[in-house]
Order: sequence, then structure tokens, then C-alpha cells
Amino acid sequence: MPDSFVLLIGVDHQKSTMFHYVEEMVGVEYHMQPGFARARIIVNGEQTFRHVMLHRYGTPRDFNRMEPLFLEQGIQRDTSIGNTAVRLVNVAGMVRTTTRALSADTGVLCAR
Repeated sequence: MPDSFVLLIGVDHQKSTMFHYVEEMVGVEYHMQPGFARARIIVNGEQTFRHVMLHRYGTPRDFNRMEPLFLEQGIQRDTSIGNTAVRLVNVAGMVRTTTRALSADTGVLCAR
């Protein structure tokens, strides 16, 4: 299977939602509200209900903290287009490295 990448153009990791995927996968307590909410969905006039999980807001994050590790491990390559910073991040490496970091310290992505 080919590798997949996230391309960040003119933004840093603070704008990357891939970190939320890893937080959810690891199950850090600050990311999702406990339990489920009942959601009503209407499509073409037909109504259905689903149980959904809701995000828990209010925990400031510092996703840029992971960048030195990504660079050190060759997961991220940096360049620029004119004056614009460009980051190319290997998704599998990013998920693996961030999962390990969160498993060792569930607060590693939280702003301190």
C-alpha cells in the first residue's frame, strides 16, 4: 500500500487535525466527552437517529511540540515556496510516533 502524506502549506502543526485522530485512537480523556449523544439526521425528508461521540473542548494543545521528533525521524520534510513554509508529513510515521508519545505521556500534546 502506498504511503499517504499531509501537506501543510503556510501553516504549522497547530492546524493539522491528524493529531485529533491519534488522540481519539489512544483514548486520551481530555479529547472526547464520555458516553454518546443521540443525533437526529434528516436526509431527503427521512429521519433517522444515530449515537455519536462529542468532542470535549477547552484543553489547549501544542501540536508543534512533535515537529522536532518528526524531523529527527525523517517523517517530515520541510521546504518553502517563495516565502511560504511547506511541510510534507508521512501519515503512518506521524500516527506511529504520536501514538507512542501519547501512550508514554497522555499530556504530551497539551499546552503547558
